[in-house]
Amino acid sequence: MYTYQQKCTMNLGDSYTLLYGFIAGTLMERLGMDGETAVREATRQLDTTGRRLPENATRR
Repeated sequence: MYTYQQKCTMNLGDSYTLLYGFIAGTLMERLGMDGETAVREATRQLDTTGRRLPENATRR
């Protein structure tokens, strides 16, 4: 059973997922392939905590 705080945190994660979809969709709709490239590159530059990866980080 989840606590109230855990449920709030999980719901916030769902909101970020929706927000990302709307922002990415709008960028791709308005900018076409340039928008898709920007979304993909920005996604690659973030780690799982939402922080930018260091410039010298290696990708697997």
